[in-house]
Amino acid sequence: MKTKSIKVSIIGSLLVSLLLAGVTTGLVLLLFFGILEIVSQTAYAEFLHVCYASMTAMTLTSLVILALYIFFTLVFFVHRLNDITDTISKISQNIHKLAQGDFGEKLAVKSNHELGNLADDINRMSDRIDAYIKKEQKWNEERYNMITNMSHDLKTPVMSICGYLDLIRDGRYQDEEERNSYCEIASRKAVELSDAINQLFELSKLNSAALKIQKVKINLNEFVE
Repeated sequence: MKTKSIKVSIIGSLLVSLLLAGVTTGLVLLLFFGILEIVSQTAYAEFLHVCYASMTAMTLTSLVILALYIFFTLVFFVHRLNDITDTISKISQNIHKLAQGDFGEKLAVKSNHELGNLADDINRMSDRIDAYIKKEQKWNEERYNMITNMSHDLKTPVMSICGYLDLIRDGRYQDEEERNSYCEIASRKAVELSDAINQLFELSKLNSAALKIQKVKINLNEFVE
């Protein structure tokens, strides 16, 4: 749908308000003079005589009519601006809720000017922020589970290494061959521990803001072959 400028909407509302105020002022004057004439023709004639008796009286009469016209113009103009001011108020309330972390409520603004586009953009922004936060929460949960599992993986080889080193230190082995077997197992567990630590280090680098991705061209045929 093609949007129009909010300036055009305001100017259009002002012009319509001026027109409606003119019609309303004319109807009010006609109704006033009509009722006055029906009630008393003498009073009607005297009132017209007073209004047009002098230049001052004519000026005052014109000012009263002008004031009535301006009053009705303001009434109609403010009424027609309610749509714009209500939309601005809704947008302000929604932005306040977004600032507090509430992304559930959407703006139901149906306007064919900039405020309608702004409301649509805010709704899209809210959806994207909400999706990003949920994705971040899921990533944090998966990272926590991964760190928990890796902590268990670190604990297991550490306990094994400590156990076999205690056996060697206390001399609880029957011969040289058994001692070498303990050393070999401890060495293998040390390698597993080193691998787990490297994985944890890589995970910390992935979460680091200093991580920079380098794009490199590769030949897919090498992988296919």
